[in-house]
Amino acid sequence: MQAGRRAFQLSLGLLLAAAAAAAQSLQTLSVDFVRRSDSTGEVVRGSLYFQAPERVLIRVSEPALQWSEFVGRNLLIYYPEERRAFRFISRNRLLIPFARSFLGFLRPDFGLADAGFSLQQNRKRGDLLVTVWKPPRALRATIGEALVGTDRGGPVFLQLSDPKGRMLSRTEYTEPRSVERLSFPGRIMVWQRTGEEETREESFYSNHQVNMPLPAEVTGFRLPEDVPVQEVQW
Repeated sequence: MQAGRRAFQLSLGLLLAAAAAAAQSLQTLSVDFVRRSDSTGEVVRGSLYFQAPERVLIRVSEPALQWSEFVGRNLLIYYPEERRAFRFISRNRLLIPFARSFLGFLRPDFGLADAGFSLQQNRKRGDLLVTVWKPPRALRATIGEALVGTDRGGPVFLQLSDPKGRMLSRTEYTEPRSVERLSFPGRIMVWQRTGEEETREESFYSNHQVNMPLPAEVTGFRLPEDVPVQEVQW
C-alpha cells in the first residue's frame, strides 16, 4: 500500500500541459517535464502524451520506469520492470489532484460543474476573475468551497478549501508557452495540505510537440493481462 501511495504522489500534477487539448481541438501533444518536490527533494523526469479525444499517458523515466494512465475517475499506475500495477479509484474526479490539474486547462471552470459543483458568485480583481463554487452534498464533509481564478479566459489558479475555510490544495499556472498558436503552461506549482502537513511541488514543461505522430509504445500502451492490479480507494 505504501508503494502504491508513493506511486500516486509521483503522478500528481503531471497532466497540466496536456489539458489545453480538448479545449483547442488538439489531436496530439507530447511534452517533457521535470517535477521537484520540496518535501522529499525528489526529482521526477519523463514525458507526457495526449491523444484526442481524451487519452492521456505519462511515461516517467526517473527515478523509476513508470506508466500512468488517467481515465474517468481512475488513475492507473504501472511499473513494467517490477510487473506491479495500482488503480486509484476516487468517488469524485476533483478529489484526485492529478485530475484537478488536468481539468484546469480543459474548461474555464476546471470541470467543477461536471463534478456537481454549483456557481455561487463572481469577484473581479482587475483583470483577474475569481469564481466561487459550492461542492455537491456528497463532498461537503471534505470540501467547503472551490475558488477558480482566470485572466482573460486563461487559468491562473484553482484552490480547494475544507468546510472550515482552510486550504486543502492550490494549483497555480504560470509561464505560458505558445506553440502552433496554442498556449500551454511552462510552470505549475501545486500545494497540498494534509492535516498540519503541507507539501509543494513544482513542475516545468518543455519541448512541446503539437499534432505530431506519437511513439508506438504510447499509442499501443495496454496493461498486460497477466499483471495483477491492486485497487486503492481515494
